Amino acid sequence: FFDTVVLPVDGTYTLLLNPDGASVGQVAAQVHLVPPDATASTSPGGAAVTLTTTVPGQNSVVSFAGTAGQRVSVQLTGGTYGTYNASGVIRKPDGSSLTGSAYCGAS
Repeated sequence: FFDTVVLPVDGTYTLLLNPDGASVGQVAAQVHLVPPDATASTSPGGAAVTLTTTVPGQNSVVSFAGTAGQRVSVQLTGGTYGTYNASGVIRKPDGSSLTGSAYCGAS
């Protein structure tokens, strides 16, 4: 799986698949049109919000207002990603990463 990428110019793009070593076989390739990320907002101590993605590569973004010195944690429940997993990151107001989980599990 290749994560979402923004195409920079109009034109015909190609996907080159290069099997390792002397491997031979076949593969199915599908290109998805990815809608904007699913978004919602909440507040520390507030109610949980549910976001739904509709195509592979679409992300979910939950925003919340924070105050310097405030301590927060995040809990994700009720995922329905099947056998796949999700990674999560808390981003600072400038968009840089504060902390994250490399593996959030399928459910």
